[in-house]
Amino acid sequence: MINKDNQIEFLQAQILEINKKLSLLLNKDNIECKYTFSERLDEWMQLYKVGKLKESTLRNYEKYINENIKPYFKDKKLNEIDGLDIQKFLNSIERNNTRVKVGNIIRASFEKAVKLRLIKYNPYSSVEIPAIKSKHYKPLEFDQQNEIFKLITNPIYYPVFIFMCCTGLRIGEFLALNFSKDIDYTTNEIIINKSIDVYTNTIHNSTKTESGMRKVKFHSDLIPYIQELEKNQRSGKRYTYSMVRCYFKRLYAKLGYKGYNIHTFRHTFISVCYYVGMREKYIQKLVGHASLDMTLNTYTHILKRGNSPILEYIQKLKDIL
Repeated sequence: MINKDNQIEFLQAQILEINKKLSLLLNKDNIECKYTFSERLDEWMQLYKVGKLKESTLRNYEKYINENIKPYFKDKKLNEIDGLDIQKFLNSIERNNTRVKVGNIIRASFEKAVKLRLIKYNPYSSVEIPAIKSKHYKPLEFDQQNEIFKLITNPIYYPVFIFMCCTGLRIGEFLALNFSKDIDYTTNEIIINKSIDVYTNTIHNSTKTESGMRKVKFHSDLIPYIQELEKNQRSGKRYTYSMVRCYFKRLYAKLGYKGYNIHTFRHTFISVCYYVGMREKYIQKLVGHASLDMTLNTYTHILKRGNSPILEYIQKLKDIL
């Protein structure tokens, strides 16, 4: 008797083979066959992406093309690639995030090739990307927060930890702040209207998303730490992504904390806000999320009972909102 799993595998193989033959049949009489897929990607980037995407996004596209796509497809002609080729390639990529982004580049480039009549059929239409769950970073529990407070020996990083865990700013938003101009002490608000490219240290007059342009309320208890950060900035001690990341990476290692990074501060802020009973729409507005679903389902975690200076601060912050 044939095993059910073997039957399913056999049928799947047949379907893939049919898709492959269909792709070749539909594209066999294309006039434009001189392009390799790699050449087509370069042209697609230059004509349709350069000047339209942010520098950081453009750099990511080029990285995925040069490090993932080109080495796999090499000199294969545009009309020789079928859905089976693409499916095997995407299945070989281990990281979910990379698989999705690489797939999006391939899909968009083939869609444009069809519109330009370079090919008649988009082989990506037969590709299936497995559904994935959003990556969840863990927040710092209250006892972990307290351990970090004790272990921070370098005074320039103490206000960084407090500030980021008490405001929920993205690292790029924090690094782009001009503390002498972007802090309104009359209303106790942080003005978020720009972000930094963490790879080039270039400041852009925009944030990650449109909803990221916002004003973040703070309690007066945070003022000494803001002033310390401003003092460091004025004295030339400008923070970079690399130095902040490396410092806290080493600190996590000393404590034996795995699966944490500087984005953890943002998750910690949101989770503590939720812990104290802050209204969900307020939390969404503070952190600049486009949707409440993102705030609740990706960033909010249920914390264990405890206490910490961050909890005490956010309880006071809740009272003034």
